[in-house]
Amino acid sequence: MARADLGLGCAPPPELRLSLLGMRCLAATSGLHLIGMAMAGAEELAHTAPRGSVAWSQGMNAFLYGTLLGGRIEELLTAIAGLHAVEPASDAVGRVVMTLLNGMCILDTLGKVVDGTALEDRCFAVIETTGDREPITRFWWNVVIGLRAAYAHDDPWRGLRHSEAIQAIYDAIGGDLIFLNLQLFRGLNLWFLGASVAAEQALEGIVAADEALGVVSYLRRFGLAWLRADRGALDDAHLLASQLTEHGRAAHNALEEGRGRWVLGEVMRRRGELDGAERELTAALAMAVPLERPGVLGTLSALRLAQGRADDALAAGEQALSACAAIGGCGMFRGAFVRLAHAEALHATGAHDAARQAIADARTRLLAIAERIPDPDHRTRFLDGVPENARTLALAQTWLADTAGARS
Repeated sequence: MARADLGLGCAPPPELRLSLLGMRCLAATSGLHLIGMAMAGAEELAHTAPRGSVAWSQGMNAFLYGTLLGGRIEELLTAIAGLHAVEPASDAVGRVVMTLLNGMCILDTLGKVVDGTALEDRCFAVIETTGDREPITRFWWNVVIGLRAAYAHDDPWRGLRHSEAIQAIYDAIGGDLIFLNLQLFRGLNLWFLGASVAAEQALEGIVAADEALGVVSYLRRFGLAWLRADRGALDDAHLLASQLTEHGRAAHNALEEGRGRWVLGEVMRRRGELDGAERELTAALAMAVPLERPGVLGTLSALRLAQGRADDALAAGEQALSACAAIGGCGMFRGAFVRLAHAEALHATGAHDAARQAIADARTRLLAIAERIPDPDHRTRFLDGVPENARTLALAQTWLADTAGARS
């Protein structure tokens, strides 16, 4: 940014000024703490640079994140709505694809997953025009689908395939950034699919991702903490969750801190530290983005049940389930966890018929996801190796068998 500032201080001609402003915006989006310094230039580029140009894209990327962080949501959504009609210049296809991908991720974060998927379709149409000429463009496409396929499409297998597709790009051109994303999204989707050992191995080996991957740097510690909790390594999980929380707090990054507090609350719930879990989850809810709010509420529902507060557990579970339906997904692929928590809360309140219907619906959803997994080993691990999936199937077998027995 300093060099761009020097150039801008020399009263450059208009075309060069746009390029220099674009450089400043590009630098700012690599570290979101710099966005505020670049917003004036971002707004200038978004409104005056030729639409679909490199400079316009650089400015628009900064503008999108700046308005998001600044709470200017109406302006943000108006800007994203206009992305559908943008035609990229011949030298800016990759940059414009990045803008479309950023728009998708922001829409998802705001709980507008269906709108994000519509932008995904537009983005794919642009990418198809590049063939094999833009490997970096293909790389980012695979990253974003690796991120959202599970929660937006109920398809972690598709997420894994896109994550694995990064391998060929890495083999061709290398690069630490490409490798870290490859391993991060491979690990997360393996977690979603129940391949916990392979998932842990992938995530353990990329500590550098905690600092190097910008807005998704939190994902490694979040996923690894939850994985460790699932296998009972609660002290290790607590350490990772605490580190994530403190990292977010120190960086004044409320989103990261809130995610750390969410998984920390989950770990403390499992450790029986119910008061501490409540404290963390209360803070997490206040910081959660709409996409992740249902998952936090799901953990809160499970906590309330552990506290013996069945009615409150049901209220939290109903909120979580309603939010999942309104959003069109659940962040971090916690939808099955939410549906299980809701069903167990219903059962605990004595609403046994409603609980049986809820668990039957949850089982149907799981089996539909499993149908999309062609590999039989992965399909089995998805159903039996993910704790909330295995418990859903077990409860369905017990509760629905009880109904059949009562009727016979």
